[in-house]
Amino acid sequence: MEKKEILDNQKSDPRPVGRWIIYIDKCTGCGECVDVCSLGLLYIENEKVKMKEERYCSECEDCARACAFRAITFR
Repeated sequence: MEKKEILDNQKSDPRPVGRWIIYIDKCTGCGECVDVCSLGLLYIENEKVKMKEERYCSECEDCARACAFRAITFR
């Protein structure tokens, strides 16, 4: 499986990555989602969240619950 990343240059559209969707325009880069990811898959780059390896995501949705800005949702 190829590594997928969120594209910072498409700010108004949600960008799907597997089952999770990041709304780039809502992400402030606060890192709350990074802090709660028990697998350490999330990181901040250029003030936006990204995922290292989507295939390892357990889809626990902790990151979505931690985001006060509702920038992360799951399908």
